[in-house]
Amino acid sequence: MNEDNIKRAISNSSESLLSLSEAVKSFKFPKAVELEFETLELNEKYIKDLLNSVPAGYAKALAETDFIYIFEIENSNDSIQAEIFEHLASARQDQHIKDEKKDYCRVNHANSQHLYVGRSKKLRSRLSQHLGSENGGLFAMHLSRWSTQINAKIKVSYYQLDNEDNLLVQALEDGFWDELKPMFGRKGDK
Repeated sequence: MNEDNIKRAISNSSESLLSLSEAVKSFKFPKAVELEFETLELNEKYIKDLLNSVPAGYAKALAETDFIYIFEIENSNDSIQAEIFEHLASARQDQHIKDEKKDYCRVNHANSQHLYVGRSKKLRSRLSQHLGSENGGLFAMHLSRWSTQINAKIKVSYYQLDNEDNLLVQALEDGFWDELKPMFGRKGDK
């Protein structure tokens, strides 16, 4: 590789990033679809009924679709935020002590009314992982394992993005993550 290759590569990268920046600036979000639930009610049947209307993502028509989703505490206050944060942090610690398979998401910001920002092509399955208690080795909140004694009202908002460039969707998700500073999860890198 010579100096000219390097210069052209840098120029190409710069043009790609400028193009992505313009696409992000001009992007019009679709209307969010919202689901609401109470952590005290979480059980297998409740979760199944709650998620029944959520697109599974397996249909051919959704093959080029991404979903960005956000979990938010509706009845948020310092006490509920602290209780939620401490419960998941404790559950994570218990997994480490018991040397169990690690499948809880990362713990981030204690003082946030937003629990999680994520992205998925198979939305119903991903939300089920976050709400449910099953062990599958996938990093998620697994709310049914630790939050059923907390009186929290949670709203899940999701946006359906059809036929959008992967880098654009990632930039939009990262923008939400940076703005909302969720308690749990990690900034995406798909």
